[in-house]
Amino acid sequence: MPTLHGNLDDGTDVTLWAVGWHPIQHQPAVDGDGDDDRQQWKRTLSTAVLGANLQSVGSTLFSRSAVRFTNLDMWSRHPTIVDHDAPAPEHPQAQVTPYGEEYRVTIGIENPQVVRRQAAGYDSINQGSGDDAAITFDVVPAAPLAFHDHLAMDARNLLTFSYQAAAHITAQYATTGDGQPVRIYRQRPSRKSSRRVHRSNMIITANTSDPVEIFSRWWAATKDYYPLPQILAGRFYTRFAFLEHHVISAISALEATYDRLGHLTSAPMDNDLFHARKQWHIDNEPDEEFRRLLIGIGNRQSLRRKLKAIYRDLSEPLVKESGTDPKKWVEDVMEVRDLLAHTGSHVPGVSDSAESILARVDRDTRAVLALLLCRFLDMESATLSRAASVLSQSGPLVRADSMPGDM
Repeated sequence: MPTLHGNLDDGTDVTLWAVGWHPIQHQPAVDGDGDDDRQQWKRTLSTAVLGANLQSVGSTLFSRSAVRFTNLDMWSRHPTIVDHDAPAPEHPQAQVTPYGEEYRVTIGIENPQVVRRQAAGYDSINQGSGDDAAITFDVVPAAPLAFHDHLAMDARNLLTFSYQAAAHITAQYATTGDGQPVRIYRQRPSRKSSRRVHRSNMIITANTSDPVEIFSRWWAATKDYYPLPQILAGRFYTRFAFLEHHVISAISALEATYDRLGHLTSAPMDNDLFHARKQWHIDNEPDEEFRRLLIGIGNRQSLRRKLKAIYRDLSEPLVKESGTDPKKWVEDVMEVRDLLAHTGSHVPGVSDSAESILARVDRDTRAVLALLLCRFLDMESATLSRAASVLSQSGPLVRADSMPGDM
Protein backbone atom coordinates (compact mmCIF):
# COMPACT_ATOMS: atom_id res chain seq x y z
CA MET A 1 0.00 0.00 0.00
CA PRO A 2 1.34 3.48 -0.87
CA THR A 3 3.11 5.53 1.80
CA LEU A 4 3.76 9.24 1.33
CA HIS A 5 5.91 11.47 3.55
CA GLY A 6 5.63 15.21 3.99
CA ASN A 7 5.66 18.12 6.43
CA LEU A 8 3.19 20.73 7.61
CA ASP A 9 4.03 24.44 7.44
CA ASP A 10 5.22 24.31 11.05
CA GLY A 11 7.62 21.46 10.27
CA THR A 12 5.51 18.63 11.74
CA ASP A 13 6.24 15.34 10.00
CA VAL A 14 3.28 13.72 8.22
CA THR A 15 2.76 10.20 6.90
CA LEU A 16 -0.08 9.42 4.49
CA TRP A 17 -1.26 5.82 4.15
CA ALA A 18 -3.67 4.28 1.67
CA VAL A 19 -5.40 1.77 3.95
CA GLY A 20 -7.46 -0.63 1.89
CA TRP A 21 -9.69 -0.34 -1.14
CA HIS A 22 -12.94 1.61 -1.09
CA PRO A 23 -15.82 0.67 -3.42
CA ILE A 24 -17.39 3.53 -5.33
CA GLN A 25 -21.05 3.45 -4.35
CA HIS A 26 -24.03 5.24 -5.93
CA GLN A 27 -21.88 6.19 -8.93
CA PRO A 28 -23.01 4.70 -12.27
CA ALA A 29 -20.39 3.60 -14.76
CA VAL A 30 -19.76 6.00 -17.62
CA ASP A 31 -18.86 4.84 -21.12
CA GLY A 32 -15.18 5.40 -21.77
CA ASP A 33 -14.46 5.97 -18.06
CA GLY A 34 -11.60 3.50 -18.04
CA ASP A 35 -11.18 -0.14 -17.07
CA ASP A 36 -13.56 -2.08 -14.82
CA ASP A 37 -11.30 -1.72 -11.78
CA ARG A 38 -11.43 2.06 -12.03
CA GLN A 39 -15.19 1.99 -12.34
CA GLN A 40 -15.71 -0.20 -9.26
CA TRP A 41 -12.82 0.55 -6.90
CA LYS A 42 -10.94 3.58 -5.76
CA ARG A 43 -7.72 3.67 -3.80
CA THR A 44 -7.70 6.57 -1.32
CA LEU A 45 -5.13 8.05 1.01
CA SER A 46 -7.46 7.55 3.94
CA THR A 47 -5.11 7.80 6.94
CA ALA A 48 -2.82 10.64 8.02
CA VAL A 49 -0.29 10.26 10.85
CA LEU A 50 0.98 13.52 12.37
CA GLY A 51 4.25 13.53 14.27
CA ALA A 52 6.51 11.16 12.34
CA ASN A 53 7.55 9.90 8.93
CA LEU A 54 6.76 6.20 9.27
CA GLN A 55 7.27 3.16 7.11
CA SER A 56 4.41 1.23 5.51
CA VAL A 57 1.23 0.69 7.51
CA GLY A 58 1.90 -3.03 7.78
CA SER A 59 5.48 -2.74 9.03
CA THR A 60 4.93 0.09 11.55
CA LEU A 61 4.26 -1.20 15.07
CA PHE A 62 2.55 0.66 17.92
CA SER A 63 2.96 -0.12 21.61
CA ARG A 64 0.10 2.10 22.77
CA SER A 65 -3.02 3.78 21.45
CA ALA A 66 -5.68 6.02 23.00
CA VAL A 67 -9.12 6.70 21.57
CA ARG A 68 -11.64 9.39 22.49
CA PHE A 69 -15.36 8.97 21.88
CA THR A 70 -18.50 11.06 22.08
CA ASN A 71 -20.15 10.92 25.53
CA LEU A 72 -17.07 9.24 27.04
CA ASP A 73 -16.82 11.98 29.67
CA MET A 74 -19.99 10.88 31.46
CA TRP A 75 -19.41 7.18 30.82
CA SER A 76 -15.93 7.39 32.39
CA ARG A 77 -16.98 9.29 35.54
CA HIS A 78 -15.05 7.99 38.56
CA PRO A 79 -17.26 6.75 41.43
CA THR A 80 -15.02 8.30 44.12
CA ILE A 81 -15.75 11.89 45.16
CA VAL A 82 -12.49 13.68 45.99
CA ASP A 83 -11.60 16.98 47.65
CA HIS A 84 -11.40 20.03 45.41
CA ASP A 85 -7.59 20.13 45.59
CA ALA A 86 -6.88 16.38 45.68
CA PRO A 87 -5.19 14.48 42.82
CA ALA A 88 -7.62 13.00 40.33
CA PRO A 89 -8.42 9.33 41.05
CA GLU A 90 -7.68 6.66 38.46
CA HIS A 91 -9.72 3.67 37.32
CA PRO A 92 -8.12 0.20 37.65
CA GLN A 93 -6.85 -1.38 34.43
CA ALA A 94 -7.87 -4.67 32.85
CA GLN A 95 -5.51 -7.27 31.40
CA VAL A 96 -6.81 -9.19 28.38
CA THR A 97 -5.41 -11.37 25.59
CA PRO A 98 -7.92 -10.75 22.78
CA TYR A 99 -8.02 -12.31 19.32
CA GLY A 100 -5.66 -15.15 20.23
CA GLU A 101 -2.64 -15.38 22.49
CA GLU A 102 -0.11 -13.34 20.50
CA TYR A 103 -0.66 -9.97 22.22
CA ARG A 104 -1.23 -9.00 25.86
CA VAL A 105 -3.30 -5.85 26.21
CA THR A 106 -3.78 -3.55 29.20
CA ILE A 107 -7.00 -1.55 28.85
CA GLY A 108 -7.53 1.59 30.90
CA ILE A 109 -9.42 4.88 31.11
CA GLU A 110 -7.32 8.03 30.90
CA ASN A 111 -8.46 11.38 32.36
CA PRO A 112 -11.93 10.28 33.54
CA GLN A 113 -14.54 12.77 34.65
CA VAL A 114 -14.20 13.51 38.39
CA VAL A 115 -16.68 14.79 40.97
CA ARG A 116 -15.05 17.08 43.55
CA ARG A 117 -16.20 18.24 46.96
CA GLN A 118 -15.70 21.97 47.00
CA ALA A 119 -14.50 23.97 50.01
CA ALA A 120 -18.06 25.22 50.58
CA GLY A 121 -19.24 21.63 51.04
CA TYR A 122 -21.11 20.97 47.80
CA ASP A 123 -20.14 18.49 45.10
CA SER A 124 -19.54 19.57 41.52
CA ILE A 125 -17.70 18.69 38.35
CA ASN A 126 -15.08 21.20 37.28
CA GLN A 127 -15.59 22.64 33.83
CA GLY A 128 -13.81 20.51 31.24
CA SER A 129 -13.42 17.48 33.50
CA GLY A 130 -13.58 14.38 31.32
CA ASP A 131 -13.41 16.29 28.04
CA ASP A 132 -10.13 14.57 27.20
CA ALA A 133 -11.11 11.16 28.59
CA ALA A 134 -9.84 8.28 26.48
CA ILE A 135 -9.79 4.50 26.46
CA THR A 136 -6.17 3.36 26.29
CA PHE A 137 -4.55 0.18 25.01
CA ASP A 138 -1.00 -0.81 25.98
CA VAL A 139 0.02 -3.73 23.80
CA VAL A 140 2.90 -6.18 24.37
CA PRO A 141 4.57 -6.83 22.01
CA ALA A 142 3.96 -3.77 19.83
CA ALA A 143 1.33 -4.46 17.15
CA PRO A 144 0.36 -3.09 13.72
CA LEU A 145 -2.26 -0.36 13.35
CA ALA A 146 -4.86 -2.93 12.26
CA PHE A 147 -4.68 -4.59 15.69
CA HIS A 148 -5.17 -1.27 17.48
CA ASP A 149 -8.07 -0.47 15.15
CA HIS A 150 -9.66 -3.80 16.08
CA LEU A 151 -9.40 -2.85 19.75
CA ALA A 152 -10.85 0.60 19.02
CA MET A 153 -13.81 -0.87 17.15
CA ASP A 154 -14.62 -3.27 19.99
CA ALA A 155 -14.37 -0.37 22.45
CA ARG A 156 -16.76 1.57 20.22
CA ASN A 157 -19.15 -1.39 20.25
CA LEU A 158 -18.99 -1.50 24.06
CA LEU A 159 -19.84 2.20 24.33
CA THR A 160 -22.55 1.91 21.68
CA PHE A 161 -24.14 -0.91 23.65
CA SER A 162 -23.84 1.14 26.84
CA TYR A 163 -25.27 4.32 25.29
CA GLN A 164 -27.86 2.56 23.13
CA ALA A 165 -26.75 5.16 20.62
CA ALA A 166 -23.85 5.66 18.24
CA ALA A 167 -20.45 6.31 19.84
CA HIS A 168 -18.33 8.22 17.34
CA ILE A 169 -14.55 8.35 17.55
CA THR A 170 -13.41 11.95 18.01
CA ALA A 171 -9.63 11.46 18.26
CA GLN A 172 -7.04 8.70 18.10
CA TYR A 173 -3.46 8.82 19.38
CA ALA A 174 -0.70 6.23 19.29
CA THR A 175 2.89 5.60 20.32
CA THR A 176 5.24 3.73 18.00
CA GLY A 177 7.32 0.83 19.19
CA ASP A 178 10.34 3.12 19.57
CA GLY A 179 8.39 5.65 21.68
CA GLN A 180 7.38 8.24 19.07
CA PRO A 181 3.95 9.80 19.90
CA VAL A 182 1.68 10.48 16.93
CA ARG A 183 -1.91 11.45 16.22
CA ILE A 184 -3.95 9.50 13.67
CA TYR A 185 -6.52 11.15 11.44
CA ARG A 186 -9.05 9.30 9.29
CA GLN A 187 -10.94 10.23 6.18
CA ARG A 188 -14.58 10.07 7.26
CA PRO A 189 -17.87 10.87 5.56
CA SER A 190 -19.52 14.07 6.71
CA ARG A 191 -22.27 13.66 9.30
CA LYS A 192 -24.22 15.61 11.85
CA SER A 193 -23.04 15.68 15.44
CA SER A 194 -24.12 12.78 17.65
CA ARG A 195 -26.90 13.23 20.13
CA ARG A 196 -25.94 13.71 23.78
CA VAL A 197 -26.68 10.71 26.01
CA HIS A 198 -27.05 11.26 29.76
CA ARG A 199 -25.34 8.84 32.12
CA SER A 200 -28.69 7.84 33.64
CA ASN A 201 -29.74 6.48 30.22
CA MET A 202 -26.69 4.26 29.81
CA ILE A 203 -26.90 0.51 30.39
CA ILE A 204 -23.48 0.19 32.01
CA THR A 205 -20.78 2.74 32.91
CA ALA A 206 -17.41 2.89 34.62
CA ASN A 207 -19.18 4.76 37.42
CA THR A 208 -21.66 1.98 38.22
CA SER A 209 -19.50 -1.09 37.47
CA ASP A 210 -15.86 -2.08 37.85
CA PRO A 211 -14.01 -1.20 34.61
CA VAL A 212 -11.83 -4.29 35.03
CA GLU A 213 -14.94 -6.49 34.90
CA ILE A 214 -16.48 -4.45 32.09
CA PHE A 215 -13.45 -4.64 29.81
CA SER A 216 -12.50 -8.23 30.66
CA ARG A 217 -15.98 -9.60 30.10
CA TRP A 218 -16.70 -7.47 27.03
CA TRP A 219 -13.62 -8.69 25.21
CA ALA A 220 -14.47 -12.24 26.28
CA ALA A 221 -17.98 -11.72 24.88
CA THR A 222 -16.60 -10.56 21.51
CA LYS A 223 -15.20 -14.07 21.14
CA ASP A 224 -17.46 -16.34 23.22
CA TYR A 225 -20.75 -14.73 22.14
CA TYR A 226 -19.72 -13.73 18.62
CA PRO A 227 -21.44 -12.13 16.72
CA LEU A 228 -23.89 -10.93 19.42
CA PRO A 229 -21.96 -7.82 20.60
CA GLN A 230 -21.20 -6.82 17.03
CA ILE A 231 -24.81 -7.21 15.89
CA LEU A 232 -26.24 -5.28 18.84
CA ALA A 233 -23.85 -2.37 18.26
CA GLY A 234 -23.89 -2.40 14.47
CA ARG A 235 -27.62 -1.68 14.33
CA PHE A 236 -26.95 1.90 15.45
CA TYR A 237 -24.75 2.62 12.42
CA THR A 238 -27.30 1.80 9.73
CA ARG A 239 -28.09 4.60 7.36
CA PHE A 240 -31.25 3.22 5.77
CA ALA A 241 -34.14 1.29 7.28
CA PHE A 242 -33.85 -2.13 5.68
CA LEU A 243 -35.69 -3.86 8.49
CA GLU A 244 -35.75 -7.30 6.90
CA HIS A 245 -32.04 -8.01 7.17
CA HIS A 246 -31.87 -6.45 10.66
CA VAL A 247 -34.61 -8.80 11.85
CA ILE A 248 -32.96 -11.82 10.23
CA SER A 249 -29.61 -11.01 11.86
CA ALA A 250 -31.27 -10.52 15.26
CA ILE A 251 -33.11 -13.85 15.08
CA SER A 252 -29.97 -15.63 13.87
CA ALA A 253 -27.96 -14.11 16.73
CA LEU A 254 -30.64 -15.28 19.15
CA GLU A 255 -30.39 -18.88 17.94
CA ALA A 256 -26.58 -18.76 18.03
CA THR A 257 -26.68 -17.36 21.57
CA TYR A 258 -29.08 -20.10 22.69
CA ASP A 259 -26.53 -22.70 21.58
CA ARG A 260 -23.94 -21.03 23.84
CA LEU A 261 -26.19 -21.19 26.92
CA GLY A 262 -25.01 -24.58 28.10
CA HIS A 263 -27.45 -24.76 31.02
CA LEU A 264 -30.44 -24.81 28.66
CA THR A 265 -31.59 -28.07 27.10
CA SER A 266 -30.07 -28.54 23.66
CA ALA A 267 -32.12 -31.60 22.64
CA PRO A 268 -35.88 -32.12 23.12
CA MET A 269 -35.57 -35.85 23.87
CA ASP A 270 -33.06 -38.58 24.67
CA ASN A 271 -30.77 -39.15 21.68
CA ASP A 272 -31.17 -42.94 21.65
CA LEU A 273 -34.96 -42.65 21.73
CA PHE A 274 -34.91 -39.97 19.05
CA HIS A 275 -32.78 -41.99 16.64
CA ALA A 276 -34.86 -45.12 17.22
CA ARG A 277 -38.10 -43.25 16.44
CA LYS A 278 -36.53 -41.51 13.46
CA GLN A 279 -35.35 -44.81 11.99
CA TRP A 280 -38.79 -46.36 12.47
CA HIS A 281 -40.41 -43.51 10.55
CA ILE A 282 -37.81 -43.76 7.77
CA ASP A 283 -38.33 -47.53 7.46
CA ASN A 284 -42.11 -47.21 7.35
CA GLU A 285 -42.50 -44.10 5.18
CA PRO A 286 -43.81 -45.09 1.71
CA ASP A 287 -43.13 -41.72 0.05
CA GLU A 288 -39.53 -41.62 -1.20
CA GLU A 289 -39.27 -37.81 -1.25
CA PHE A 290 -40.60 -37.48 2.29
CA ARG A 291 -38.25 -40.27 3.41
CA ARG A 292 -35.29 -38.20 2.24
CA LEU A 293 -36.60 -35.26 4.27
CA LEU A 294 -36.83 -37.44 7.38
CA ILE A 295 -33.16 -38.37 7.05
CA GLY A 296 -32.15 -34.72 7.52
CA ILE A 297 -34.16 -34.16 10.71
CA GLY A 298 -31.98 -33.62 13.80
CA ASN A 299 -32.65 -33.85 17.52
CA ARG A 300 -32.83 -30.10 17.99
CA GLN A 301 -35.09 -27.70 19.80
CA SER A 302 -37.60 -25.85 17.65
CA LEU A 303 -37.29 -22.07 17.41
CA ARG A 304 -40.48 -21.65 19.43
CA ARG A 305 -39.07 -23.74 22.29
CA LYS A 306 -35.82 -21.82 22.19
CA LEU A 307 -37.62 -18.49 22.47
CA LYS A 308 -39.69 -19.66 25.42
CA ALA A 309 -36.65 -21.15 27.17
CA ILE A 310 -34.69 -17.91 26.78
CA TYR A 311 -37.31 -15.56 28.20
CA ARG A 312 -38.07 -17.94 31.06
CA ASP A 313 -34.36 -18.23 31.81
CA LEU A 314 -34.03 -14.45 31.96
CA SER A 315 -37.28 -14.32 33.97
CA GLU A 316 -40.56 -13.10 32.57
CA PRO A 317 -40.73 -10.00 34.83
CA LEU A 318 -37.28 -8.82 33.68
CA VAL A 319 -38.19 -9.24 30.01
CA LYS A 320 -41.43 -7.31 30.58
CA GLU A 321 -39.44 -4.57 32.30
CA SER A 322 -37.52 -4.10 29.04
CA GLY A 323 -40.79 -3.23 27.32
CA THR A 324 -41.25 -6.66 25.73
CA ASP A 325 -44.34 -8.85 26.11
CA PRO A 326 -42.70 -12.32 26.18
CA LYS A 327 -45.63 -14.34 24.83
CA LYS A 328 -46.44 -11.79 22.13
CA TRP A 329 -42.76 -11.67 21.22
CA VAL A 330 -42.64 -15.44 20.64
CA GLU A 331 -45.66 -15.29 18.33
CA ASP A 332 -44.28 -12.27 16.48
CA VAL A 333 -40.90 -13.90 15.90
CA MET A 334 -42.50 -17.07 14.57
CA GLU A 335 -44.71 -15.07 12.20
CA VAL A 336 -41.85 -12.91 10.93
CA ARG A 337 -39.53 -15.89 10.54
CA ASP A 338 -42.13 -17.52 8.28
CA LEU A 339 -42.58 -14.30 6.31
CA LEU A 340 -38.87 -13.91 5.67
CA ALA A 341 -37.55 -17.46 5.54
CA HIS A 342 -40.08 -19.28 3.35
CA THR A 343 -40.58 -18.76 -0.36
CA GLY A 344 -43.64 -20.94 -1.04
CA SER A 345 -46.72 -19.34 -2.54
CA HIS A 346 -48.68 -20.15 0.62
CA VAL A 347 -46.60 -17.63 2.56
CA PRO A 348 -47.42 -13.95 1.97
CA GLY A 349 -44.52 -11.63 1.26
CA VAL A 350 -43.51 -8.68 3.40
CA SER A 351 -45.42 -5.52 2.55
CA ASP A 352 -45.98 -2.11 4.07
CA SER A 353 -48.59 -3.63 6.37
CA ALA A 354 -45.87 -5.83 7.87
CA GLU A 355 -43.62 -2.88 8.73
CA SER A 356 -44.96 -2.52 12.27
CA ILE A 357 -44.42 -6.16 13.21
CA LEU A 358 -40.92 -6.09 11.69
CA ALA A 359 -40.02 -3.04 13.75
CA ARG A 360 -41.48 -4.61 16.90
CA VAL A 361 -39.64 -7.90 16.42
CA ASP A 362 -36.41 -6.02 15.73
CA ARG A 363 -36.72 -3.94 18.91
CA ASP A 364 -37.98 -6.73 21.18
CA THR A 365 -35.47 -9.34 20.00
CA ARG A 366 -32.59 -6.93 20.48
CA ALA A 367 -33.87 -6.07 23.96
CA VAL A 368 -33.83 -9.77 24.89
CA LEU A 369 -30.37 -10.18 23.34
CA ALA A 370 -29.14 -7.15 25.27
CA LEU A 371 -30.37 -8.65 28.55
CA LEU A 372 -28.56 -11.90 27.76
CA LEU A 373 -25.38 -9.93 27.11
CA CYS A 374 -25.88 -7.92 30.31
CA ARG A 375 -26.09 -11.15 32.26
CA PHE A 376 -22.89 -12.40 30.65
CA LEU A 377 -21.27 -9.14 31.76
CA ASP A 378 -22.16 -10.33 35.29
CA MET A 379 -24.49 -7.50 36.19
CA GLU A 380 -26.14 -7.71 39.58
CA SER A 381 -29.93 -7.97 39.81
CA ALA A 382 -30.39 -4.26 40.49
CA THR A 383 -28.14 -3.32 37.57
CA LEU A 384 -29.96 -5.78 35.29
CA SER A 385 -33.26 -4.20 36.26
CA ARG A 386 -31.85 -0.75 35.51
CA ALA A 387 -30.59 -1.99 32.13
CA ALA A 388 -34.05 -3.36 31.33
CA SER A 389 -35.55 0.02 32.19
CA VAL A 390 -33.11 1.75 29.83
CA LEU A 391 -33.94 -0.74 27.06
CA SER A 392 -37.65 -0.06 27.47
CA GLN A 393 -37.04 3.59 26.56
CA SER A 394 -34.51 3.13 23.79
CA GLY A 395 -33.83 1.21 20.64
CA PRO A 396 -32.00 1.57 17.35
CA LEU A 397 -33.05 4.77 15.63
CA VAL A 398 -32.23 4.88 11.95
CA ARG A 399 -30.67 8.29 11.34
CA ALA A 400 -28.73 9.79 8.48
CA ASP A 401 -25.93 10.79 10.86
CA SER A 402 -25.44 7.21 12.08
CA MET A 403 -22.91 6.08 9.56
CA PRO A 404 -20.11 3.53 9.96
CA GLY A 405 -17.43 6.06 9.17
CA ASP A 406 -15.41 6.09 12.39
CA MET A 407 -12.68 3.82 11.15
